[in-house]
Amino acid sequence: MNIEIIKDHTEEIAKRINEQFELEKDSIKEQLLEEIRGYITPVPTHYEWTRGYCPYDDSGEIYVDGLVSMDQTIADFLENEFTGQRRATFISHQGFDYETYGDQISYLLKEIKENIVQKTVKKYVEELFGGKRQMFLRIF
Repeated sequence: MNIEIIKDHTEEIAKRINEQFELEKDSIKEQLLEEIRGYITPVPTHYEWTRGYCPYDDSGEIYVDGLVSMDQTIADFLENEFTGQRRATFISHQGFDYETYGDQISYLLKEIKENIVQKTVKKYVEELFGGKRQMFLRIF
């Protein structure tokens, strides 16, 4: 029954989430620019990917190849530059995936998105129930 309350108000909740994103747009932009500034100050190491020598693993390897070129777009930097970190893929013949700066910024964006959605839904439900805390707690 409690989930029905949320389902019944989906459109209004979505509208409020969009409004909240719009209100926080400039702040989010500043957060992202500050994050990117941190990535490039000082100029980070540039890594190149190579196929590697293991016939059973297509993940390859990355190796240091100087410093990142500052003569590229932010989009190219985020998409193509490796941080030097790797993570297991848990996929056969693809042991590791090498993290890009775009991967890193996506973690921040996910956190921002989740915070906005959570606080907006919480506020809406509290307004909906006029501060009836017990009903609210049963929903969440």
